[in-house]
Amino acid sequence: MQKVLVICGPTCVGKTSLSIKLAKLLNGEIINGDSMQVYKHMDIGTAKIKENEKDGVIHHLFDFKELDESYSVAEYQKLVREKIEEVSNKNKLPILVGGTGLYLKAALYDYSFKEKEDHVNYGLEDKSNEEIYALLSSLDNKTAKTIHINNRKRVIRAIEIYYENGIGKEDINKLQTHSPIYDVYYLGLRRDRKELYKLIDERVDQMIKEGLINEVKYVYEHSSYPSTCMQAIGYKEFIDYFEGKATLEYCIQRVKFNTHQYVKRQFTWFNHQINVNWVDVDNLNSDEIVQSSLDLLKDFINGK
Repeated sequence: MQKVLVICGPTCVGKTSLSIKLAKLLNGEIINGDSMQVYKHMDIGTAKIKENEKDGVIHHLFDFKELDESYSVAEYQKLVREKIEEVSNKNKLPILVGGTGLYLKAALYDYSFKEKEDHVNYGLEDKSNEEIYALLSSLDNKTAKTIHINNRKRVIRAIEIYYENGIGKEDINKLQTHSPIYDVYYLGLRRDRKELYKLIDERVDQMIKEGLINEVKYVYEHSSYPSTCMQAIGYKEFIDYFEGKATLEYCIQRVKFNTHQYVKRQFTWFNHQINVNWVDVDNLNSDEIVQSSLDLLKDFINGK
């Protein structure tokens, strides 16, 4: 099987810096594993790598989506698998970097998604939230129980999945073994939670200084909620500010709080869904983090 290295972990832990160093040492190319860094104009709020930070390493699947375009896990799966093959064919190591766990697992495991048939109109758009939720409950009650009645987009998609496959999403998942289709190694970075929260808060403050508000305003004006891009943490919190419903300081605090909560979910997901080989980066400098990573990767690199 093709080898794939995944550098994962919570936001603000240092994945980007490590990925550049390992890519240069291991003859690798980097593939984006973050669901929001695919969008143009969303640079500061997503902590997207800058051109001068790439140090000659080739990066894939960044900055190719317009703000008004949707982006699904099924599309990500298709694109990432194409890039893994492309990089491997050059005798280079594909390195996926990011913290969007579901996207990473969908790309690397035997999840299958049936392409949505855009020409099919199921007559759902004109129905109320209560009507479409009742329909989903009658068709696929197990999935309905996992979705809030007001999450209209997910409810409609769950109904479409049922119509397109003849069974519900939960039953589709049971038919899949969820086994990796690559020789994949998960290298994770983690640090003390309180220290990580402090670094997150400092980074949010730095983002504000770098012009985050202007960036979010541009995204807000060139997209529409609930568009995919405006659902990102660091963007959605400012909607109330732009609409005169909340102060700027309140929205900034919401960004910090929501990022803390997201970190908790990231740790929970990685600890329960995949076998991550963790590097604890507390009290380690950048060179020590690289060496600890290489020590863990020794057998993977040597093909054992």
